[in-house]
Amino acid sequence: MKKLKKFIIAILFLVSTLIYSQPNGLIISDTVGDPDINESAIFELISTDKGVLISRLTSVQRDGITVGATQNGLVIFNTDIGRFQYYLHSLPGWVTLIPNGLSGTGDNNQIAFFTGGPNSTSLTSNSGFVFDASSTFLGIGTESPQYTLDVNGDARVGGEETSGTIVITSNQNPVDYEARITASPVSTEDVVFILPPNNGTSGWSLITDGNGNLSWSDTPEINQEAINTNGTEGGILFNNSGTLTTAELQIHF
Repeated sequence: MKKLKKFIIAILFLVSTLIYSQPNGLIISDTVGDPDINESAIFELISTDKGVLISRLTSVQRDGITVGATQNGLVIFNTDIGRFQYYLHSLPGWVTLIPNGLSGTGDNNQIAFFTGGPNSTSLTSNSGFVFDASSTFLGIGTESPQYTLDVNGDARVGGEETSGTIVITSNQNPVDYEARITASPVSTEDVVFILPPNNGTSGWSLITDGNGNLSWSDTPEINQEAINTNGTEGGILFNNSGTLTTAELQIHF
């Protein structure tokens, strides 16, 4: 009995629907008359009162699909978010098609970001967060960045459990040296240095008043070559007529 019902349904389908097999593709149509052949389509559906239903899956069901490079372009309708998605292996992942495009306001060079929660199509921007594409300068807290990274305000390097390091390199290619500023991992308080308002005088040294205020002091000129050496393990650093050298400390009783 079930087989007979299936046979009748199949007959009714064939009566109401015409299937055309062409050398270049396949056409399914429920309209009267021979359809025009579309040479660019391998498969075509023709109807004036029906649509096509794409596979409707939840995100969990979607993630159960085995996908790879050969599945690029695979399309589903995600019922969790109510949107079409297609697979793109180069991401890798599923790309969501956004209806009506993106909307929002902003000005030239301002960086836009999403607002409104998950799957939002609304964008906003801020005058203090800009990227100048012509100079490749990024500005935070400024509308007119003058450096590769231009921050107008406080900046933090590092985290709760890591010591941040600022690396300053020479402008030669390849870089032949670099200077590093790293916070002490055993510090129990903030260390603040306030630089003097000028470049000082040749041969002078920076000294601190114990409160982080730095100033220039007229001390004997220090030989730069001696500063760049690491010294000897266990040695001490002392001033030898303006040149810093190291020597082993010996104590006699």
